[in-house]
Amino acid sequence: MRGPMKLINSNSGEMECRICGSQYWACIRPGGGYHPCSWQCPNGKCSTNRRQWYAARQRFVKPNWRALL
Repeated sequence: MRGPMKLINSNSGEMECRICGSQYWACIRPGGGYHPCSWQCPNGKCSTNRRQWYAARQRFVKPNWRALL
């Protein structure tokens, strides 16, 4: 699993977010396979896209999407 997206139909590239349930069609590379950004949820209100302040390292980090399931 690369991200919160689940592949529904490999022929059309249809994907669904495991967290918020939004569906979209991912961009397929000319040689086959998917772009790395295809595995991130395109919904701006999805909780996997929020960044959290990590005090120990003094930077913003993305939340662990597996913990949100």
